[in-house]
Amino acid sequence: MPQDKAERLHFTQSYAGGEGAAWADLPYWQWDVEQSGCGLCAMTMCLDLLTNQELTPADVLARYRRDNMDECAKSLVGGRNLCPKLNAYNERTFGIRSRDMERSVDAFAQALEQGDVIWASSADRQGTHPWRFADGTPQPLDETGMQHHHGHIVCVWRHEDGAFLVKDPIGPRRLCNNVRYTNEQMALWLAGNDHQQYRISLA
Repeated sequence: MPQDKAERLHFTQSYAGGEGAAWADLPYWQWDVEQSGCGLCAMTMCLDLLTNQELTPADVLARYRRDNMDECAKSLVGGRNLCPKLNAYNERTFGIRSRDMERSVDAFAQALEQGDVIWASSADRQGTHPWRFADGTPQPLDETGMQHHHGHIVCVWRHEDGAFLVKDPIGPRRLCNNVRYTNEQMALWLAGNDHQQYRISLA
């Protein structure tokens, strides 16, 4: 995808300044996209960045439904959209595949430098509040006094000048597109939990 287009690309899972309205209330997993669609939106951003297909979360969800893949209880979709167990489906349907990867700053930087993108989750289980907005301010604490204590999924798509650029589906483009995490901040972010991160490549 051309660089300027890649920089602008962003999908939010919620109703945010008119964004996300086309899919935010669609049923997804046990709730809807607004409540539980971070993985879906992050997947769509990974997919479009690699393939330039210009799909939306609504388009991807329609494919899931067409192929009876939209219910978490009956499939691996919903929180694990890009796990390697779904590679056959994702290769056939979207032209991408995933690999497990080491959860480290060096591994993330290497994957991005080689042209791949990363579908990754973390949480604030250590109480260190690593989640940020694009203007550098911390995301607010939730009812537990932490941030995303259950985990949240983003698209990590670029590494430059000692910082990672992250497309976060939690809110509107102005706050959540191209959020910069320094290498030190990313190390803290990665320490939040130890699961659900995949290196995504063209099939």
